[in-house]
Amino acid sequence: FSYNGRGNVKRELGQYEGAIADYSEAIRLNPKYAFAFNGRGNAYQEQGEFDLAILDYTKAIEVQPNYQLPYLNRGNAQRELGRRENAISDYSEALRINPNSVSALNNRGNLYRELGELALAVSDFSRAIELSSTFAFAFNNRGRAYREQGKLQLAIADYSQAINLDSSYIVAYNNRGNAYLQDGQVTLAIADYDQAIGLDPGFVEAFMARGMAMLQLGSPASAKADFEQVVKLQPSNATYHRRIAESLFSGGHAAEALPYARKAVELDGADQSSARLLSEILASMGEVD
Repeated sequence: FSYNGRGNVKRELGQYEGAIADYSEAIRLNPKYAFAFNGRGNAYQEQGEFDLAILDYTKAIEVQPNYQLPYLNRGNAQRELGRRENAISDYSEALRINPNSVSALNNRGNLYRELGELALAVSDFSRAIELSSTFAFAFNNRGRAYREQGKLQLAIADYSQAINLDSSYIVAYNNRGNAYLQDGQVTLAIADYDQAIGLDPGFVEAFMARGMAMLQLGSPASAKADFEQVVKLQPSNATYHRRIAESLFSGGHAAEALPYARKAVELDGADQSSARLLSEILASMGEVD
């Protein structure tokens, strides 16, 4: 093996220190070895060392400007650091070099969706699907963009296609459930949440969503059981406690909402929305905290 090749093998095995040492030796022997800079960047990124990864990807680009992978990888690292505009720029550069990069299209589409640029997101996901009609992630992601546009039937169709392509795609079941719930198809929503939970009994979002659906269905006892499971899985998460309190309170169950709201405030006293919610619940019950 070359040092770069051995570094790749070690990185695949999760032996990051050894991989970085091999990539570094490859770079010492050839300071313009773009593949080794990219590989070392990947090793850093997989350990969460995003700034170091970006330095290596940038060096790979400097020594080989038309090498697409460092742009794609640097975009991923930029996104992890919350630098969305920089990430979009990198994905766009990757697409300039290779307009048929499904990964770059999908990743840029996700960022456009996060930024509210839904038409651009749909365009990127649609192009990715054109290039790879079996790419389940792109169908799921386009479904999310359609749902945010209010196009629920298109969203449901995309989630269904993602599930057809990958019957164990937990997130797609949960997302389709959310779209069904928003569309008022509560029973279908619950069936999807059941599927998601069956595939991953620790999937807290599905328990949360199913609890909300059970409230809409008029089954508060079932809802409470799901909410208790959420708390069991995320006992110190103030946001989940607040969301449960909001769901119960808006469903007319103020007394049941109260302990969750109190716990949310206890867990995160700086969260004004939890404090306001607690005050509203107490006021509705004629009490003062």
